[in-house]
Amino acid sequence: RPLATVLVLDRRCSLEGPAQGTHCGDRGRNIANFDEVIGVVRATFATADGFAHCTFRAEDHSVQSQAEHFAAADLVIAVVGAGLANMLFMRPGATVVMLHPSSPGSSFSVYSSRCGQSYFWHIAAQLGLEFWALLCPQL
Repeated sequence: RPLATVLVLDRRCSLEGPAQGTHCGDRGRNIANFDEVIGVVRATFATADGFAHCTFRAEDHSVQSQAEHFAAADLVIAVVGAGLANMLFMRPGATVVMLHPSSPGSSFSVYSSRCGQSYFWHIAAQLGLEFWALLCPQL
């Protein structure tokens, strides 16, 4: 088993595949520099140091596959969205880092966009997960 497994939810809006037509970028939840983010994750949690990482588009997988990926993860990094409901399958003590849009034009969850509050924080607390929300003005 690796020292730790890092799961990064792929939240790139594209014109192809399941995200087509969802306007996820219009809601401020598109990681435009996803490849750069993955590069930083791989450099920070290097395979040579015993870490494993996986990028993951939840909507491309069955519920069972989603559950298995989240159950295996020690760290999940994701933009706020329905895919984080899979936290239910994580082990107590695992960590979730949620990227939250905070730009004035963001139309996703006005209340939580302004103060960083999230129902995911409440879920994580009940499950014994470490939870970090990062407000991202350029998300």
